[in-house]
Amino acid sequence: MLGVSLLACYEQGVHLSSTEEEVVVFLPATNYDFGTVALGQNVATNPDPYFTVRAQSPTDDDQVNVTKSATCGADFKLDLQPPLPASQAHVFCSMMMGTGAGMSRPENGSTQPPMCAFVDYQFGATFTPSQTGMQTCPVTVTSSPTFGGASMTYTITLTGSGQGSSYSMDVQPKTLLDFGDVPLNTATGDQSVTVINNGTSPIDVTSSNTDAVHFISNPLMGATTQIPPTGFKTFQVHCQTDATVTTHNATFTFTTPGNEGGLSGTVTARCNAIAASVIVTPNPIPLGTHLIGDSPTTKTVTIQNTSASPIQLSGFAFSGEPPGEVTFVTPPGSPTVGGMASITVDVKYAPTTERDVGPMGTMQFVVSGATTVNTPLQGGAHFGSIGTNPGMFDFGTVCAGSMKSLDMAVFANAGGDVTLTGKTGPTAPFSATLGTINMLLGHHGNEVLLSATAQPASNRAPGEVNDMVSLQTNIPNMGSIAIPMHAVVLAGGISPTPTAAHFGPSELLKASSGQTITLTNCGSSDFTLTDVSFTGANADEFQIVSPTDPHVMIKQTESASFLVVLIPTSAGPKTAQMVFAYPGGTTTVDLDGTGIGPGDTTGGKDRETYYACSAGGGGAASMLPIALAVCAARRRRSRARRAR
Repeated sequence: MLGVSLLACYEQGVHLSSTEEEVVVFLPATNYDFGTVALGQNVATNPDPYFTVRAQSPTDDDQVNVTKSATCGADFKLDLQPPLPASQAHVFCSMMMGTGAGMSRPENGSTQPPMCAFVDYQFGATFTPSQTGMQTCPVTVTSSPTFGGASMTYTITLTGSGQGSSYSMDVQPKTLLDFGDVPLNTATGDQSVTVINNGTSPIDVTSSNTDAVHFISNPLMGATTQIPPTGFKTFQVHCQTDATVTTHNATFTFTTPGNEGGLSGTVTARCNAIAASVIVTPNPIPLGTHLIGDSPTTKTVTIQNTSASPIQLSGFAFSGEPPGEVTFVTPPGSPTVGGMASITVDVKYAPTTERDVGPMGTMQFVVSGATTVNTPLQGGAHFGSIGTNPGMFDFGTVCAGSMKSLDMAVFANAGGDVTLTGKTGPTAPFSATLGTINMLLGHHGNEVLLSATAQPASNRAPGEVNDMVSLQTNIPNMGSIAIPMHAVVLAGGISPTPTAAHFGPSELLKASSGQTITLTNCGSSDFTLTDVSFTGANADEFQIVSPTDPHVMIKQTESASFLVVLIPTSAGPKTAQMVFAYPGGTTTVDLDGTGIGPGDTTGGKDRETYYACSAGGGGAASMLPIALAVCAARRRRSRARRAR
């Protein structure tokens, strides 16, 4: 799919972008909700690409970059069209070439200004949940003027929720539970077998063991255990050899009843009893649980000669482990071990690939050129990542002298467990408090609450306030996770935010992307709006989408939001004012945008209504409420334009 499209004509020179305006606009919106998605299912924005980045006016010429926030995790992926991510995308308005009769060009005898076509950048995203629960992904779009000037950043928010089936069970490890070569009449160390409930309902799990004599579990298998949603049950298993040289095998089976999905999972185990004069400890060799990129584990392994005669060891190697991730700190060579003596070797694990904690191959060596001894390795590693919901603390408007509070869920959104080691910031007027949980379990296994407030002093000057609260973690090469905080401080009185709304270029007879106008009551009492109206040159082309009845009551220090769209009926610049009337006064918001297209407005209001209400075919489901609301707004045009 092409990432650049020529979407609309525009008369150059009819609208200039002021320094207060955004230099790019986003169509159709600055957010996308994937809704509830089954675990493991891949869902793309609809359509894909979904987001269009367009220059605000013909005079804006910008280089655009799009990046995911560090808190997004691996479940969200950007579907970036060329030239991103290799190089920045270019958004501008290109002069249209040609000599067709319809072109407004001087050589065609036209006295109209030259035409240009917007060159946009489009991108989409996908969501593949690996964990249950709500997730948020802030996406940063950076716009830099091509010919110099200050860059601007914008945030697009992706949301989605992972949902497991009612009954779902996972049994680990997936690979053979191998206890290696074990001397006669010897007990190994424990290895873990874990049953996990990935569903949304409790499950009653019955366990069985085909060889409970040589494979001993704690707790014993054979009973039924109830596991709650997202919970797990772990069995510690070791091998006990007897006086017989043989290979012991077992199968551990875990089932649920038919009314709980009739689920089943198995783990196979093996233990090879050998007549050897060496004992390796520990067995298995524990190499730890890692986050990819952290410091290697070094484990000292002791090899004991249980006979009175010396033995020679040779052929030290590793088998089955991720190549190159497990090594000897110092190659052992071919040492001789005296009678009843021992030697040690140091084993290092430096993971670079993900794997669940469990069996990961064996360390092997040969005794006196005859008997090969295999000792299992156990370990695992995952990427570490922090997710939050919501993606930032956006308090919106806050009256000076008042306080707003917000809560945020913080969780591990990759496979690795993450430790929170501290918090820094923010500064006044913000504050933040972190809950007491400091270990976040992988795949959203739990979450901790981060509570924040915005409390500007009564004498604080009005304006935007931005800060960060940073969470320190043990994630390698990352250090801290910065969470943005934003508020708009308002002085006393009744104030709209923003004071000017820019709708950018909009195709004729089609609704623009919605702009939210927020009216905040920083006055001394509650009030009810008596009137909401549009005035000015193009008042008829701006519409309120929601609320359906704008006569809302706004309590002291609280706000009401109004979703407004531009539906241009002719080409060219559009201006109007949105006027809020309340007992004792009025306040206004300046509106501007541009109609783009051939300028044909014949067909009257019925044709305009048809186009506006038919524009959503094939679009995202999240846009349907806006499309329906616009249709309703057209039908109540006079009331929406001036609600009395």
